[in-house]
Amino acid sequence: MQASLAWQAGHSVLAFEYYGHGEPVGVSVTLGYRELNDFLGAVAYARAPAPQARLGA
Repeated sequence: MQASLAWQAGHSVLAFEYYGHGEPVGVSVTLGYRELNDFLGAVAYARAPAPQARLGA
């Protein structure tokens, strides 16, 4: 499901950008090393207000 459709259906949506996949230009992609931390950080951020909430990715 696209994020906008999920949001329109009443779900909370957190969209984030992985390290090196946007600005600034010249930052290299690490093929998962730093990107994993980006994902885990986004999950922690989403869980902070409601630790027992179910999350989908």
